[in-house]
Amino acid sequence: MGQTEPDRLRTDYVTALCSGLRQLYESTQYSDVDIVVEQRTFHSHQLLLAAMSPYFDAMFTSGMIESQNRMVNIQNVPSSTFDLILKFIYSGELELDEDNVGDLLQASVMMQIKCLVERCEEFMISRVDTENCLGTWKLAQGHGCHLLAQKAFKFILHYFFEICHTEDFRALDVYDVISIISDNDLNVKDEEIVMETVFDWVHADLENRKQHIATLFPYLRLPLLQPEYLLEVVEQNPLIQSEQECKNILEEAKRYHLLPARRHEFVSPRLVYRNSGDFEEVVVCIGGSDHRELSTRTVTCCRSNMTWNYLEPLPYDPGVEFSTCSYGNAIFVSGGSSKLKGMLCYHTNWNTWSRCQPMLLGRRRHSMEAVGESVYVLGGYDDGNEEGFRTILAIEKFKLVAGEWEDCGYLSTPVRSAASAVHREKIFLFGGVTGEDYDTKIVQCFDTRRNTCTVISQLPVFCRLSSALAYQKKILIICPDGEILSFQEGEVESVGRIPGFERYSFGSVLQGDSVIVYGGIKSSEVFDDVICFSINNKTSSLTGTYMPQKLFGFGCVKSVIHKKYLDKPVS
Repeated sequence: MGQTEPDRLRTDYVTALCSGLRQLYESTQYSDVDIVVEQRTFHSHQLLLAAMSPYFDAMFTSGMIESQNRMVNIQNVPSSTFDLILKFIYSGELELDEDNVGDLLQASVMMQIKCLVERCEEFMISRVDTENCLGTWKLAQGHGCHLLAQKAFKFILHYFFEICHTEDFRALDVYDVISIISDNDLNVKDEEIVMETVFDWVHADLENRKQHIATLFPYLRLPLLQPEYLLEVVEQNPLIQSEQECKNILEEAKRYHLLPARRHEFVSPRLVYRNSGDFEEVVVCIGGSDHRELSTRTVTCCRSNMTWNYLEPLPYDPGVEFSTCSYGNAIFVSGGSSKLKGMLCYHTNWNTWSRCQPMLLGRRRHSMEAVGESVYVLGGYDDGNEEGFRTILAIEKFKLVAGEWEDCGYLSTPVRSAASAVHREKIFLFGGVTGEDYDTKIVQCFDTRRNTCTVISQLPVFCRLSSALAYQKKILIICPDGEILSFQEGEVESVGRIPGFERYSFGSVLQGDSVIVYGGIKSSEVFDDVICFSINNKTSSLTGTYMPQKLFGFGCVKSVIHKKYLDKPVS
Protein backbone atom coordinates (compact mmCIF):
# COMPACT_ATOMS: atom_id res chain seq x y z
CA MET A 1 0.00 0.00 0.00
CA GLY A 2 1.50 3.39 -1.06
CA GLN A 3 2.22 6.32 1.23
CA THR A 4 -0.44 8.92 1.86
CA GLU A 5 0.33 12.49 0.82
CA PRO A 6 1.06 13.66 4.41
CA ASP A 7 3.37 10.65 4.95
CA ARG A 8 5.20 11.38 1.68
CA LEU A 9 5.69 15.01 2.63
CA ARG A 10 6.97 14.02 6.06
CA THR A 11 9.43 11.55 4.50
CA ASP A 12 10.66 14.18 2.07
CA TYR A 13 11.10 16.62 4.94
CA VAL A 14 13.12 14.16 7.06
CA THR A 15 15.28 13.26 4.04
CA ALA A 16 16.04 16.90 3.33
CA LEU A 17 16.73 17.65 7.00
CA CYS A 18 19.13 14.72 7.37
CA SER A 19 20.91 15.74 4.16
CA GLY A 20 21.40 19.26 5.48
CA LEU A 21 22.61 18.05 8.87
CA ARG A 22 25.06 15.69 7.20
CA GLN A 23 26.49 18.61 5.25
CA LEU A 24 26.87 20.58 8.50
CA TYR A 25 28.71 17.65 10.07
CA GLU A 26 31.06 17.21 7.13
CA SER A 27 31.78 20.94 6.70
CA THR A 28 31.81 21.79 10.43
CA GLN A 29 30.06 25.04 9.46
CA TYR A 30 28.47 26.90 12.40
CA SER A 31 30.04 24.41 14.90
CA ASP A 32 30.08 25.82 18.43
CA VAL A 33 31.61 23.06 20.56
CA ASP A 34 34.63 20.80 20.24
CA ILE A 35 34.40 17.22 21.53
CA VAL A 36 37.80 15.70 22.31
CA VAL A 37 37.96 11.91 22.34
CA GLU A 38 41.32 10.12 22.54
CA GLN A 39 43.14 13.28 21.38
CA ARG A 40 40.84 13.50 18.35
CA THR A 41 38.69 16.61 18.04
CA PHE A 42 35.15 16.57 16.66
CA HIS A 43 33.63 19.97 15.71
CA SER A 44 29.95 19.77 16.64
CA HIS A 45 26.80 21.75 17.32
CA GLN A 46 25.46 22.08 20.88
CA LEU A 47 21.84 22.37 19.74
CA LEU A 48 21.87 19.08 17.90
CA LEU A 49 23.81 17.20 20.59
CA ALA A 50 21.45 18.49 23.30
CA ALA A 51 18.37 17.57 21.23
CA MET A 52 19.51 13.94 20.86
CA SER A 53 21.26 13.40 24.21
CA PRO A 54 20.06 14.37 27.70
CA TYR A 55 23.68 13.78 28.75
CA PHE A 56 24.90 16.65 26.56
CA ASP A 57 21.80 18.74 27.31
CA ALA A 58 22.57 18.64 31.04
CA MET A 59 26.20 19.43 30.35
CA PHE A 60 25.46 22.49 28.24
CA THR A 61 22.75 23.96 30.49
CA SER A 62 24.17 23.32 33.96
CA GLY A 63 26.88 25.99 33.92
CA MET A 64 29.61 23.37 33.85
CA ILE A 65 33.00 24.48 32.58
CA GLU A 66 32.35 22.61 29.29
CA SER A 67 29.49 24.96 28.47
CA GLN A 68 31.69 27.99 29.08
CA ASN A 69 34.86 27.14 27.20
CA ARG A 70 33.02 25.20 24.46
CA MET A 71 35.26 22.15 24.77
CA VAL A 72 34.23 18.74 26.10
CA ASN A 73 36.55 15.86 26.93
CA ILE A 74 34.95 12.42 26.72
CA GLN A 75 36.66 9.60 28.64
CA ASN A 76 36.42 5.82 28.25
CA VAL A 77 34.91 5.98 24.75
CA PRO A 78 36.94 4.98 21.66
CA SER A 79 37.18 7.81 19.11
CA SER A 80 35.99 5.45 16.38
CA THR A 81 32.87 4.76 18.43
CA PHE A 82 32.16 8.44 19.00
CA ASP A 83 32.62 9.07 15.28
CA LEU A 84 29.84 6.53 14.58
CA ILE A 85 27.63 8.17 17.21
CA LEU A 86 28.03 11.59 15.65
CA LYS A 87 27.23 10.22 12.20
CA PHE A 88 24.07 8.72 13.66
CA ILE A 89 23.09 11.96 15.38
CA TYR A 90 23.60 14.02 12.23
CA SER A 91 22.23 11.61 9.63
CA GLY A 92 20.38 8.73 11.29
CA GLU A 93 22.74 6.34 9.54
CA LEU A 94 24.43 3.59 11.52
CA GLU A 95 27.09 1.08 10.58
CA LEU A 96 26.61 -1.73 13.10
CA ASP A 97 28.62 -4.93 13.23
CA GLU A 98 29.55 -7.47 15.88
CA ASP A 99 32.89 -5.73 16.53
CA ASN A 100 31.53 -2.25 17.29
CA VAL A 101 28.07 -2.87 18.75
CA GLY A 102 29.32 -3.47 22.31
CA ASP A 103 31.21 -0.17 22.49
CA LEU A 104 28.34 1.65 20.80
CA LEU A 105 25.84 0.28 23.29
CA GLN A 106 27.95 1.30 26.29
CA ALA A 107 28.58 4.81 24.93
CA SER A 108 24.95 5.39 23.89
CA VAL A 109 23.76 4.31 27.34
CA MET A 110 26.20 6.75 28.94
CA MET A 111 25.06 9.57 26.65
CA GLN A 112 21.38 8.55 27.07
CA ILE A 113 20.71 8.38 23.34
CA LYS A 114 17.60 6.21 23.63
CA CYS A 115 16.99 5.53 19.93
CA LEU A 116 20.61 4.45 19.44
CA VAL A 117 20.44 2.18 22.48
CA GLU A 118 17.34 0.53 20.99
CA ARG A 119 19.07 0.03 17.62
CA CYS A 120 22.03 -1.62 19.35
CA GLU A 121 19.73 -3.82 21.44
CA GLU A 122 17.79 -4.95 18.36
CA PHE A 123 21.03 -5.80 16.56
CA MET A 124 22.39 -7.80 19.52
CA ILE A 125 19.08 -9.60 20.10
CA SER A 126 19.08 -10.81 16.50
CA ARG A 127 22.54 -12.29 16.98
CA VAL A 128 22.31 -13.92 20.41
CA ASP A 129 23.69 -17.47 20.32
CA THR A 130 25.16 -20.05 22.67
CA GLU A 131 28.61 -18.48 22.45
CA ASN A 132 27.67 -14.90 23.33
CA CYS A 133 24.41 -15.13 25.30
CA LEU A 134 26.05 -15.00 28.73
CA GLY A 135 28.27 -12.07 27.81
CA THR A 136 25.33 -10.26 26.23
CA TRP A 137 23.22 -10.82 29.34
CA LYS A 138 25.93 -9.45 31.63
CA LEU A 139 26.53 -6.46 29.36
CA ALA A 140 22.82 -5.67 29.22
CA GLN A 141 22.46 -5.99 33.00
CA GLY A 142 25.39 -3.66 33.58
CA HIS A 143 23.90 -0.94 31.38
CA GLY A 144 20.23 -1.22 32.28
CA CYS A 145 19.21 -2.57 28.88
CA HIS A 146 16.18 -4.47 30.13
CA LEU A 147 14.86 -5.76 26.81
CA LEU A 148 18.26 -7.11 25.76
CA ALA A 149 18.83 -8.64 29.21
CA GLN A 150 15.40 -10.28 29.10
CA LYS A 151 15.94 -11.75 25.63
CA ALA A 152 19.46 -12.97 26.40
CA PHE A 153 18.32 -14.52 29.70
CA LYS A 154 15.45 -16.30 27.97
CA PHE A 155 17.98 -17.71 25.49
CA ILE A 156 20.21 -18.87 28.37
CA LEU A 157 17.32 -20.69 30.02
CA HIS A 158 16.30 -22.40 26.79
CA TYR A 159 19.80 -23.53 25.78
CA PHE A 160 21.05 -24.18 29.31
CA PHE A 161 22.31 -27.68 28.51
CA GLU A 162 24.53 -26.34 25.71
CA ILE A 163 26.10 -23.56 27.80
CA CYS A 164 26.17 -24.87 31.38
CA HIS A 165 29.70 -26.31 31.11
CA THR A 166 31.27 -23.49 29.07
CA GLU A 167 34.02 -21.23 30.41
CA ASP A 168 31.65 -18.26 30.24
CA PHE A 169 29.25 -20.05 32.57
CA ARG A 170 32.06 -21.01 34.94
CA ALA A 171 33.03 -17.32 35.06
CA LEU A 172 29.61 -16.21 36.37
CA ASP A 173 29.31 -15.04 39.96
CA VAL A 174 27.23 -16.96 42.48
CA TYR A 175 24.20 -14.67 42.19
CA ASP A 176 24.12 -15.05 38.42
CA VAL A 177 24.11 -18.83 38.87
CA ILE A 178 21.26 -18.54 41.38
CA SER A 179 19.24 -16.39 38.96
CA ILE A 180 19.53 -19.09 36.31
CA ILE A 181 19.01 -22.29 38.32
CA SER A 182 16.10 -20.87 40.33
CA ASP A 183 14.04 -19.91 37.28
CA ASN A 184 11.00 -22.09 36.55
CA ASP A 185 11.54 -21.64 32.81
CA LEU A 186 14.95 -23.34 32.93
CA ASN A 187 14.88 -25.94 30.16
CA VAL A 188 16.33 -29.14 31.62
CA LYS A 189 15.44 -32.78 31.17
CA ASP A 190 15.98 -33.48 34.86
CA GLU A 191 17.28 -31.82 38.01
CA GLU A 192 20.42 -33.97 38.00
CA ILE A 193 21.73 -31.73 35.20
CA VAL A 194 21.30 -28.67 37.42
CA MET A 195 23.05 -30.38 40.31
CA GLU A 196 26.00 -31.42 38.14
CA THR A 197 26.26 -27.88 36.78
CA VAL A 198 26.48 -26.41 40.28
CA PHE A 199 29.16 -28.90 41.33
CA ASP A 200 31.09 -28.13 38.14
CA TRP A 201 30.85 -24.37 38.77
CA VAL A 202 32.14 -24.76 42.33
CA HIS A 203 35.03 -27.00 41.30
CA ALA A 204 36.09 -24.51 38.60
CA ASP A 205 37.49 -22.41 41.49
CA LEU A 206 37.15 -24.73 44.45
CA GLU A 207 39.19 -22.78 46.98
CA ASN A 208 37.18 -19.58 46.53
CA ARG A 209 33.79 -21.07 45.72
CA LYS A 210 33.32 -23.91 48.20
CA GLN A 211 31.96 -21.32 50.63
CA HIS A 212 29.07 -20.70 48.20
CA ILE A 213 27.66 -24.23 48.26
CA ALA A 214 25.47 -23.35 51.25
CA THR A 215 24.19 -20.29 49.36
CA LEU A 216 23.38 -22.30 46.23
CA PHE A 217 21.92 -25.39 47.86
CA PRO A 218 18.50 -23.93 48.83
CA TYR A 219 17.85 -23.27 45.12
CA LEU A 220 18.46 -26.88 44.07
CA ARG A 221 15.30 -28.93 43.76
CA LEU A 222 16.47 -32.01 45.62
CA PRO A 223 13.04 -33.66 46.07
CA LEU A 224 12.85 -33.97 42.26
CA LEU A 225 16.13 -35.88 42.03
CA GLN A 226 16.08 -39.65 41.60
CA PRO A 227 16.50 -41.35 45.02
CA GLU A 228 19.58 -43.28 43.87
CA TYR A 229 21.31 -40.11 42.69
CA LEU A 230 20.35 -38.33 45.92
CA LEU A 231 21.90 -41.03 48.10
CA GLU A 232 24.83 -42.17 46.00
CA VAL A 233 26.03 -38.89 44.50
CA VAL A 234 24.72 -35.88 46.44
CA GLU A 235 24.93 -37.29 49.95
CA GLN A 236 28.46 -38.60 49.34
CA ASN A 237 29.82 -35.27 48.09
CA PRO A 238 32.34 -33.84 50.61
CA LEU A 239 31.08 -30.31 49.95
CA ILE A 240 27.66 -31.29 51.31
CA GLN A 241 28.93 -33.20 54.30
CA SER A 242 30.73 -30.15 55.65
CA GLU A 243 27.68 -27.84 55.60
CA GLN A 244 24.88 -28.36 58.12
CA GLU A 245 22.35 -26.32 56.11
CA CYS A 246 23.02 -28.50 53.08
CA LYS A 247 22.55 -31.64 55.16
CA ASN A 248 19.21 -30.30 56.43
CA ILE A 249 18.00 -29.74 52.88
CA LEU A 250 19.24 -33.21 51.92
CA GLU A 251 17.26 -34.73 54.80
CA GLU A 252 14.17 -32.88 53.63
CA ALA A 253 14.47 -34.50 50.19
CA LYS A 254 15.06 -37.93 51.71
CA ARG A 255 11.88 -37.57 53.77
CA TYR A 256 9.96 -36.75 50.62
CA HIS A 257 11.10 -39.98 48.97
CA LEU A 258 10.91 -42.16 52.08
CA LEU A 259 7.38 -41.14 53.11
CA PRO A 260 5.06 -41.50 50.10
CA ALA A 261 2.05 -41.56 52.43
CA ARG A 262 2.90 -38.00 53.53
CA ARG A 263 3.96 -36.67 50.14
CA HIS A 264 0.76 -34.66 49.64
CA GLU A 265 1.55 -32.74 52.84
CA PHE A 266 5.09 -31.92 51.77
CA VAL A 267 5.64 -28.15 51.59
CA SER A 268 8.93 -26.85 50.25
CA PRO A 269 10.09 -24.15 47.80
CA ARG A 270 12.23 -26.91 46.26
CA LEU A 271 9.23 -29.01 45.25
CA VAL A 272 8.32 -27.01 42.16
CA TYR A 273 8.29 -28.59 38.73
CA ARG A 274 9.92 -26.68 35.86
CA ASN A 275 7.68 -25.41 33.09
CA SER A 276 9.74 -27.40 30.58
CA GLY A 277 9.45 -30.66 32.52
CA ASP A 278 7.19 -33.63 31.84
CA PHE A 279 5.27 -33.43 35.12
CA GLU A 280 2.87 -31.01 36.74
CA GLU A 281 1.66 -30.65 40.31
CA VAL A 282 -2.11 -30.66 40.29
CA VAL A 283 -5.14 -30.65 42.56
CA VAL A 284 -7.43 -33.54 41.61
CA CYS A 285 -11.17 -33.19 42.25
CA ILE A 286 -13.14 -36.43 42.05
CA GLY A 287 -16.89 -36.97 41.72
CA GLY A 288 -19.23 -34.90 43.87
CA SER A 289 -22.64 -33.34 43.30
CA ASP A 290 -24.08 -30.02 42.17
CA HIS A 291 -27.42 -30.83 43.89
CA ARG A 292 -29.01 -31.90 40.61
CA GLU A 293 -26.90 -34.90 39.70
CA LEU A 294 -23.90 -36.89 40.86
CA SER A 295 -20.67 -36.70 38.89
CA THR A 296 -18.16 -39.40 38.02
CA ARG A 297 -15.81 -36.87 36.47
CA THR A 298 -12.21 -36.45 37.52
CA VAL A 299 -10.78 -32.99 36.90
CA THR A 300 -7.46 -31.38 37.72
CA CYS A 301 -6.37 -27.84 38.43
CA CYS A 302 -2.74 -27.21 37.41
CA ARG A 303 -0.73 -25.34 40.01
CA SER A 304 1.38 -23.46 37.45
CA ASN A 305 -1.40 -21.80 35.45
CA MET A 306 -4.62 -22.65 37.32
CA THR A 307 -6.21 -24.28 34.27
CA TRP A 308 -8.61 -27.23 34.49
CA ASN A 309 -8.40 -30.51 32.55
CA TYR A 310 -10.40 -33.72 32.48
CA LEU A 311 -8.79 -36.99 33.51
CA GLU A 312 -10.15 -40.52 33.17
CA PRO A 313 -13.57 -40.59 34.89
CA LEU A 314 -14.47 -42.92 37.73
CA PRO A 315 -15.32 -46.44 36.49
CA TYR A 316 -18.55 -46.37 38.50
CA ASP A 317 -20.65 -43.90 40.47
CA PRO A 318 -19.72 -44.23 44.16
CA GLY A 319 -22.66 -42.07 45.15
CA VAL A 320 -22.22 -39.47 47.86
CA GLU A 321 -20.09 -39.38 51.01
CA PHE A 322 -17.16 -41.46 49.74
CA SER A 323 -13.63 -40.75 50.97
CA THR A 324 -10.33 -40.10 49.20
CA CYS A 325 -6.65 -40.04 50.09
CA SER A 326 -3.34 -40.21 48.27
CA TYR A 327 -0.29 -42.42 48.62
CA GLY A 328 2.67 -41.15 46.66
CA ASN A 329 1.07 -40.16 43.37
CA ALA A 330 -1.69 -42.77 43.57
CA ILE A 331 -5.20 -41.73 44.67
CA PHE A 332 -7.64 -44.01 46.50
CA VAL A 333 -11.44 -43.73 46.66
CA SER A 334 -13.40 -45.81 49.14
CA GLY A 335 -17.06 -46.37 50.01
CA GLY A 336 -19.90 -44.04 49.12
CA SER A 337 -23.67 -44.41 49.21
CA SER A 338 -23.84 -46.38 45.93
CA LYS A 339 -20.85 -48.69 46.60
CA LEU A 340 -20.44 -49.01 50.33
CA LYS A 341 -17.59 -51.54 50.17
CA GLY A 342 -16.02 -50.25 46.98
CA MET A 343 -12.33 -49.33 46.69
CA LEU A 344 -10.69 -47.74 43.65
CA CYS A 345 -7.16 -46.66 42.85
CA TYR A 346 -6.24 -43.96 40.32
CA HIS A 347 -2.79 -44.43 38.79
CA THR A 348 -1.35 -41.06 37.76
CA ASN A 349 1.41 -42.73 35.74
CA TRP A 350 -1.14 -44.17 33.31
CA ASN A 351 -4.28 -42.05 33.86
CA THR A 352 -6.27 -45.18 34.65
CA TRP A 353 -8.48 -46.48 37.45
CA SER A 354 -8.34 -49.98 38.88
CA ARG A 355 -10.61 -51.78 41.35
CA CYS A 356 -9.14 -52.98 44.62
CA GLN A 357 -10.36 -55.65 46.99
CA PRO A 358 -13.64 -54.50 48.61
CA MET A 359 -13.60 -53.27 52.19
CA LEU A 360 -14.64 -55.63 54.98
CA LEU A 361 -17.44 -53.27 56.06
CA GLY A 362 -19.56 -50.97 53.96
CA ARG A 363 -18.94 -47.29 54.74
CA ARG A 364 -19.84 -43.74 53.84
CA ARG A 365 -19.16 -40.50 55.71
CA HIS A 366 -15.95 -42.17 56.90
CA SER A 367 -12.36 -40.96 57.14
CA MET A 368 -9.47 -42.39 55.12
CA GLU A 369 -5.75 -41.79 55.59
CA ALA A 370 -2.53 -43.37 54.33
CA VAL A 371 0.15 -44.23 56.89
CA GLY A 372 3.27 -46.27 56.27
CA GLU A 373 2.43 -48.82 53.59
CA SER A 374 -1.28 -49.03 54.39
CA VAL A 375 -4.49 -47.09 53.82
CA TYR A 376 -6.78 -46.87 56.85
CA VAL A 377 -10.55 -46.31 56.95
CA LEU A 378 -12.07 -45.13 60.22
CA GLY A 379 -15.64 -44.74 61.40
CA GLY A 380 -18.38 -43.83 58.96
CA TYR A 381 -21.92 -45.01 58.42
CA ASP A 382 -23.36 -48.28 57.08
CA ASP A 383 -27.03 -48.18 56.09
CA GLY A 384 -27.16 -51.98 56.20
CA ASN A 385 -26.48 -52.26 59.93
CA GLU A 386 -29.15 -52.41 62.59
CA GLU A 387 -30.52 -49.19 64.04
CA GLY A 388 -28.12 -47.93 66.70
CA PHE A 389 -25.09 -49.63 65.11
CA ARG A 390 -24.97 -47.83 61.79
CA THR A 391 -22.26 -45.41 62.92
CA ILE A 392 -19.14 -47.57 62.72
CA LEU A 393 -16.67 -48.20 65.52
CA ALA A 394 -14.29 -50.48 63.62
CA ILE A 395 -11.07 -49.50 61.84
CA GLU A 396 -9.59 -51.49 58.98
CA LYS A 397 -6.55 -51.08 56.83
CA PHE A 398 -5.68 -51.91 53.23
CA LYS A 399 -2.17 -53.32 52.96
CA LEU A 400 -0.80 -51.84 49.76
CA VAL A 401 1.81 -54.51 49.07
CA ALA A 402 -0.55 -57.46 49.62
CA GLY A 403 -3.64 -55.67 48.26
CA GLU A 404 -5.74 -57.00 51.15
CA TRP A 405 -7.91 -55.59 53.94
CA GLU A 406 -7.68 -56.52 57.61
CA ASP A 407 -9.25 -55.38 60.88
CA CYS A 408 -6.86 -53.33 62.99
CA GLY A 409 -8.74 -51.71 65.85
CA TYR A 410 -11.62 -49.60 67.10
CA LEU A 411 -12.38 -45.97 67.71
CA SER A 412 -12.96 -44.83 71.26
CA THR A 413 -16.27 -43.33 70.11
CA PRO A 414 -17.97 -44.28 66.85
CA VAL A 415 -18.25 -41.21 64.62
CA ARG A 416 -19.11 -40.26 61.07
CA SER A 417 -18.50 -37.06 59.08
CA ALA A 418 -15.31 -36.33 61.05
CA ALA A 419 -12.27 -34.50 59.72
CA SER A 420 -8.96 -36.40 59.86
CA ALA A 421 -5.23 -35.91 59.40
CA VAL A 422 -1.99 -37.70 60.23
CA HIS A 423 0.96 -36.75 62.40
CA ARG A 424 3.82 -39.10 63.33
CA GLU A 425 2.02 -42.30 62.33
CA LYS A 426 -1.04 -41.32 64.35
CA ILE A 427 -4.42 -40.59 62.80
CA PHE A 428 -6.38 -37.79 64.44
CA LEU A 429 -10.17 -37.56 64.06
CA PHE A 430 -11.79 -34.22 64.83
CA GLY A 431 -15.41 -34.00 65.88
CA GLY A 432 -18.05 -35.62 63.72
CA VAL A 433 -21.45 -37.10 64.56
CA THR A 434 -21.91 -39.89 67.09
CA GLY A 435 -24.12 -42.97 66.87
CA GLU A 436 -26.74 -41.09 68.87
CA ASP A 437 -26.85 -38.44 66.11
CA TYR A 438 -25.17 -35.79 68.27
CA ASP A 439 -22.39 -33.53 67.08
CA THR A 440 -19.26 -34.03 69.13
CA LYS A 441 -16.17 -31.91 69.84
CA ILE A 442 -13.88 -34.77 70.82
CA VAL A 443 -10.48 -35.38 69.25
CA GLN A 444 -9.60 -39.05 68.88
CA CYS A 445 -6.09 -40.34 68.22
CA PHE A 446 -5.50 -43.75 66.60
CA ASP A 447 -1.95 -45.04 67.02
CA THR A 448 -1.23 -47.13 63.90
CA ARG A 449 1.72 -48.88 65.59
CA ARG A 450 -0.19 -50.03 68.64
CA ASN A 451 -3.65 -50.20 67.01
CA THR A 452 -5.12 -48.30 69.96
CA CYS A 453 -7.40 -45.27 70.04
CA THR A 454 -7.88 -42.68 72.78
CA VAL A 455 -9.76 -39.42 73.24
CA ILE A 456 -7.07 -36.81 73.80
CA SER A 457 -8.72 -33.39 73.55
CA GLN A 458 -11.81 -31.31 72.89
CA LEU A 459 -12.40 -28.76 70.15
CA PRO A 460 -13.94 -25.39 71.00
CA VAL A 461 -16.54 -25.78 68.23
CA PHE A 462 -18.44 -28.50 66.37
CA CYS A 463 -16.95 -29.25 62.96
CA ARG A 464 -18.85 -31.98 61.11
CA LEU A 465 -18.19 -32.16 57.34
CA SER A 466 -15.13 -29.95 57.68
CA SER A 467 -11.53 -30.58 56.60
CA ALA A 468 -8.15 -31.10 58.26
CA LEU A 469 -4.64 -30.68 56.85
CA ALA A 470 -1.25 -31.53 58.33
CA TYR A 471 0.99 -28.46 58.21
CA GLN A 472 4.54 -28.52 59.54
CA LYS A 473 4.19 -29.99 63.05
CA LYS A 474 0.55 -29.10 63.54
CA ILE A 475 -2.84 -29.90 62.06
CA LEU A 476 -5.10 -27.20 60.66
CA ILE A 477 -8.87 -27.70 60.89
CA ILE A 478 -11.00 -25.68 58.46
CA CYS A 479 -14.40 -25.36 60.12
CA PRO A 480 -17.74 -24.81 58.34
CA ASP A 481 -18.03 -21.29 59.76
CA GLY A 482 -14.69 -20.30 58.24
CA GLU A 483 -12.67 -20.45 61.43
CA ILE A 484 -9.30 -22.17 61.05
CA LEU A 485 -7.98 -23.94 64.13
CA SER A 486 -4.47 -25.18 64.84
CA PHE A 487 -4.06 -28.44 66.75
CA GLN A 488 -0.69 -29.37 68.25
CA GLU A 489 0.17 -31.67 71.14
CA GLY A 490 -3.44 -31.68 72.33
CA GLU A 491 -3.69 -27.88 72.37
CA VAL A 492 -6.10 -25.99 70.11
CA GLU A 493 -5.86 -22.35 69.10
CA SER A 494 -7.41 -20.16 66.43
CA VAL A 495 -5.27 -19.30 63.42
CA GLY A 496 -7.74 -16.98 61.71
CA ARG A 497 -11.05 -16.88 59.90
CA ILE A 498 -12.27 -16.78 56.31
CA PRO A 499 -14.90 -14.03 56.41
CA GLY A 500 -18.36 -14.93 55.08
CA PHE A 501 -17.37 -18.57 54.52
CA GLU A 502 -20.24 -20.67 55.98
CA ARG A 503 -20.14 -23.89 53.99
CA TYR A 504 -19.35 -27.57 54.38
CA SER A 505 -18.46 -30.58 52.22
CA PHE A 506 -15.72 -28.51 50.55
CA GLY A 507 -12.28 -29.59 49.37
CA SER A 508 -8.99 -28.25 50.70
CA VAL A 509 -5.26 -28.63 50.06
CA LEU A 510 -2.05 -26.95 51.16
CA GLN A 511 0.02 -24.97 48.70
CA GLY A 512 3.11 -23.46 50.27
CA ASP A 513 1.99 -21.54 53.33
CA SER A 514 -1.58 -21.21 52.15
CA VAL A 515 -4.77 -23.24 52.50
CA ILE A 516 -6.70 -23.47 49.23
CA VAL A 517 -10.43 -24.21 49.61
CA TYR A 518 -12.59 -25.45 46.73
CA GLY A 519 -16.37 -25.35 46.36
CA GLY A 520 -18.74 -26.61 49.07
CA ILE A 521 -22.39 -26.11 49.99
CA LYS A 522 -24.47 -23.94 52.33
CA SER A 523 -28.08 -25.11 52.71
CA SER A 524 -29.09 -25.37 49.05
CA GLU A 525 -26.43 -22.97 47.70
CA VAL A 526 -23.53 -24.75 45.99
CA PHE A 527 -20.24 -22.94 45.37
CA ASP A 528 -17.61 -23.08 42.65
CA ASP A 529 -15.15 -20.47 43.95
CA VAL A 530 -11.57 -21.13 45.04
CA ILE A 531 -10.41 -19.33 48.18
CA CYS A 532 -6.83 -18.84 49.38
CA PHE A 533 -6.10 -18.38 53.09
CA SER A 534 -2.57 -17.22 53.96
CA ILE A 535 -1.46 -18.94 57.14
CA ASN A 536 1.27 -16.39 57.87
CA ASN A 537 -0.73 -13.26 57.10
CA LYS A 538 -4.05 -14.68 58.36
CA THR A 539 -5.84 -13.18 55.38
CA SER A 540 -8.08 -14.73 52.75
CA SER A 541 -8.93 -13.84 49.17
CA LEU A 542 -10.59 -15.25 46.08
CA THR A 543 -8.02 -16.67 43.69
CA GLY A 544 -9.96 -15.58 40.61
CA THR A 545 -10.13 -19.22 39.52
CA TYR A 546 -13.39 -21.16 39.56
CA MET A 547 -14.17 -24.84 39.48
CA PRO A 548 -15.63 -26.22 36.23
CA GLN A 549 -19.00 -26.46 38.00
CA LYS A 550 -20.54 -25.74 41.37
CA LEU A 551 -19.72 -28.79 43.46
CA PHE A 552 -19.74 -30.28 46.95
CA GLY A 553 -18.98 -33.66 48.47
CA PHE A 554 -16.11 -34.35 46.09
CA GLY A 555 -12.68 -35.85 46.73
CA CYS A 556 -9.88 -33.29 46.73
CA VAL A 557 -6.19 -34.26 46.81
CA LYS A 558 -2.82 -33.03 45.58
CA SER A 559 -0.84 -35.17 43.18
CA VAL A 560 1.66 -35.11 40.33
CA ILE A 561 0.75 -36.16 36.81
CA HIS A 562 2.45 -36.39 33.42
CA LYS A 563 1.60 -33.43 31.19
CA LYS A 564 0.60 -35.71 28.34
CA TYR A 565 -2.58 -36.52 30.28
CA LEU A 566 -3.46 -32.83 30.65
CA ASP A 567 -4.75 -32.67 27.11
CA LYS A 568 -8.50 -32.34 27.68
CA PRO A 569 -9.16 -28.79 28.84
CA VAL A 570 -12.45 -28.02 30.51
CA SER A 571 -14.31 -25.62 28.23
